[in-house]
Amino acid sequence: KQIALKLGQQRGGDTSDMRAAIELQRILVNLTPEELMAGLEEVSAMDLSAEAKRQMESMLIGLIGEEHPELVIQHFEDRFDEDGLNWQLPGALHNWAKKDLASATAWIDRQIADGKLESKSLDGRSESRIRFEGALIGSLLEVDPAAARARVEDLPEDQRSSLFTQGMFFRIKPANEKAVADLIRGSIGEGKSVHTLGIAGSQLVHQGGYDRVGNFMASVSATPAEREAIVGTSLQNMLHQGAINNGNPTPAFEEGLAWARKEAPESINRIIGSTIADISWRGNYDDAAKMALKYHEESGNDEVLATFLSKSGTSQPEKAYELADKIADEGKRAEIKKQLENKLPKATR
Repeated sequence: KQIALKLGQQRGGDTSDMRAAIELQRILVNLTPEELMAGLEEVSAMDLSAEAKRQMESMLIGLIGEEHPELVIQHFEDRFDEDGLNWQLPGALHNWAKKDLASATAWIDRQIADGKLESKSLDGRSESRIRFEGALIGSLLEVDPAAARARVEDLPEDQRSSLFTQGMFFRIKPANEKAVADLIRGSIGEGKSVHTLGIAGSQLVHQGGYDRVGNFMASVSATPAEREAIVGTSLQNMLHQGAINNGNPTPAFEEGLAWARKEAPESINRIIGSTIADISWRGNYDDAAKMALKYHEESGNDEVLATFLSKSGTSQPEKAYELADKIADEGKRAEIKKQLENKLPKATR
């Protein structure tokens, strides 16, 4: 009963909330695995709304999942498609794999054999399996790279990318980053591997800023194309509407741009155009276009403006079509205008 009572106290949202959390952790440390699981049963029997019960379950799962992840997974294995549980349980599986890789692997293989991770969608995609496989593969890669590759290749090729774009690089040791990058390169296909590394590597900007991403690119020996994808997506993750002020770059944009120039100098103009295009979809198109034109003129080539228009022009096709006249290269200008023509109002074509 103590667990249920302490969980109830935590719904206050003030300083008593913190005291209840500390007290709850003190209680949990001294409980047996059986008592911890009984606490989950107590929550399910409490006279509370479904949302309140889910919040309490979530907190308790997080605490139990650190020390006894296998108990959490086994307890909820018939509910892992539910919102919340569908990301907490893969996290628990990752913890289980760190403790007992063989048992964690056996569990997921049993779910697959029993059909519990089969797709329920028309496209044949099983989000649950992708999440659980992604949680397992990072740990498996440390001890058996061949087995990790086999698990990746057991999935349809068009589903493999998602294994690595769910924060996998947050869960593995930096020493293993090269092995994961090589697995991406070798199992996803050349066309998609660069894009996948761009997403997966750029997520690290939320863990340690631009320097963390720079270290990652060095550790995986990123190619120029991979650097362009990783750097560009990192900037998009960090820079939003506040990156442009009345058509001019803010200090945050300039900081990101200075880092990008150092890390991916060969593709900097495309990165600038793509980043401003991404910002334009979430902010003021006119301000973004003004800034794209500024960097276009400073760069002395067409890559900034052409990239900006190709990635953002469909949101404001008439303005973009007119701006395309600033592209000096006749062939590139015609290519961009052709992309935009179908989006123009019929009267202006």
